[in-house]
Amino acid sequence: MEIKLASKKELNEILNLCKEFESSPFTFDYDFINLANDRKINPIFAEKLLSSSYSITLYVKESEKIIGFITITLNPTISHIINKKIGNITLLVVKKEFRNKGYSKILIENGLNMLKKYGVTLVTVSTDIYNIPAIRSYENCGFNFQMGWHIFRHFINEKSNGKISEKIEPLENPKILNKFFFDFDRPFSLLKDKNLNRDLIKEYLFNNLITNIIKGKIKALSLKKEKKIIGVLTYQYDEISRLSISREEKVIKILDIMSITDDIKEKESIISAFLTDIKERCFDSIIIEMWVSSENQTLIKNLERNDFQLSYSGIHLHKKL
Repeated sequence: MEIKLASKKELNEILNLCKEFESSPFTFDYDFINLANDRKINPIFAEKLLSSSYSITLYVKESEKIIGFITITLNPTISHIINKKIGNITLLVVKKEFRNKGYSKILIENGLNMLKKYGVTLVTVSTDIYNIPAIRSYENCGFNFQMGWHIFRHFINEKSNGKISEKIEPLENPKILNKFFFDFDRPFSLLKDKNLNRDLIKEYLFNNLITNIIKGKIKALSLKKEKKIIGVLTYQYDEISRLSISREEKVIKILDIMSITDDIKEKESIISAFLTDIKERCFDSIIIEMWVSSENQTLIKNLERNDFQLSYSGIHLHKKL
């Protein structure tokens, strides 16, 4: 057995291993897979992670063949903001016939050692909640549960007439979003870690949202009541999901649904109005999805009521180095 740092010449062989993913957000959901051309998922998500300038990949070889690999990533932006170096394990794959033989733990330990050399003091990882062997491997290496999260998807089987709500329209002034800062909540595990400066992380993510709306990379809708904006929905086109299933139709990813009220019934009404509208507004897409924290029960209940189905459940784990 040998463990080496991957170079470009091993990329194709490593990428081919990604076809053995069984529990990623792109391979766990059969309804999602059935939309793929020839029912085969294109591992474009893995290709982007492997080719990132912030990623490092280590592979393990047996009998001159790569049987597994781990990809670790540095997070320079968040690290700079909170003055604490953050690293991530973004990919971990071992060929089926070599699983349950300790290779995952060996790869994790080598990945952690590499991150430690770069001065990383906190490592995050995400995996499928049902992937018990992977969770045990991470826990055996000192990782602890941080948060749970879900992906809800609405599959558009019939084309509607695209009739949208008269009360919902594109947001004209993105800076008005500042009024909704308190209700901003993403399934981002660093926002849940009490050992970090979560206010700084939240401010960065929120300001980044506004910047991308201004640049046109993210779209925003506003809901008005008596000429006053009471809710905002943000979304973007998810190219990674679209390319994963090799389809021409758009995949819509809802990023946020925010309101200015603390009243649960009014909040639910706002969420429902947005979900009903976006299904009509984006009638030419094939999937509308939203990633949500397992703690956000109000949003989860309303997604289920509006024909969004649970497609994936994952957990984030953290480890201090």
